[in-house]
Amino acid sequence: MRKPKEVRIKYDQQSMKVIRGTAIVATLLFVIGIALMCMEMSNAEILVLFAIYLGGGLSIACYAYLAAGWFYRKRLEKYGYCFPKKKSDYGGKIGNLPKIKHVEGTSLFSEHSKWCFRACIVLFAVFVVLDVRYYLQWKFMKENCTALFGLCFFFYMIWIIFALALKKQSNKEKYRDDVEPDTTRKERWSLEQILLTMIILCLLCIFANDTAYSMTNYIFNGLIDHDLVQADTVRKGVMCAITEYQKENAEENKTLTGQDTYATLCEGVDITTWGVPGDGLQALIAENLYVEDFSLMRDDFQLADGDAQIFVKIDDGVVTVRLLNPAKEVSRYSRSNKEIYVESDYVSKYN
Repeated sequence: MRKPKEVRIKYDQQSMKVIRGTAIVATLLFVIGIALMCMEMSNAEILVLFAIYLGGGLSIACYAYLAAGWFYRKRLEKYGYCFPKKKSDYGGKIGNLPKIKHVEGTSLFSEHSKWCFRACIVLFAVFVVLDVRYYLQWKFMKENCTALFGLCFFFYMIWIIFALALKKQSNKEKYRDDVEPDTTRKERWSLEQILLTMIILCLLCIFANDTAYSMTNYIFNGLIDHDLVQADTVRKGVMCAITEYQKENAEENKTLTGQDTYATLCEGVDITTWGVPGDGLQALIAENLYVEDFSLMRDDFQLADGDAQIFVKIDDGVVTVRLLNPAKEVSRYSRSNKEIYVESDYVSKYN
């Protein structure tokens, strides 16, 4: 049968001293880089970036190592061991360390797994709330929003998996602390390992949530641009029809009907309510817009969800097209009411 490996010493005073000195040098390098950047030295941009990224990254790594060593020292002292000056003096094995006091009990730090288990459940709930908030804000985007909402939710489930693993490791009979010289039980994750994992998971979840918002907003703006172009197409078609209508009716023998339609256009009307063209002017507008039934135009605008309200108004020869609240639910959940507005020669805006 294979003999189990003895528990090794992870940190000692010598390595901590070396890392502490490295951390000081790296911090100074980072500070110098920041100072040079503030001085705006254009001739040393590469040097500045090198100092900032190398100094910053190395500082973070060194301080993380020092923090882990500090936690490890506290665990050794809790179990009655001294913190060694050099691991090699004791063969690198915890069992060879001298005890400065006698301590009863095992798995003295199993509570860390229980606390972090609860913290993971809370963080999972927080990110699920953020995911639901995203869905409520963008649910009018339908498939895009639902897909990203589902992907983020399944990704956040990693908190539950991590929490269950921590719950399992709180078992004192099957798991031991990393400073116990007991090879019959598995080693549980230390507090610094758990915290580092939780920080990485938080950053990944924040990135996932922010990516969902950014992607949806990008698609949303693309749909707005499409609808602006479509609204301007309607404006041009109506303007051409009105010009032709006025030209025909300027002659002595009026050939086109539609005085009532023209009057309603001057007041402003939702042309999707016309349905099938009922007079000459409506027929001329339908011909220019390539439609047989104005009600079918409700599907031409992607944000309108099949219910576009296309208000057209003529004022001193200028045709204005307004899509009032093209996405019905945009005005809900703290989002202001939206409308697409197009007039003159493609002067457009989105409010």
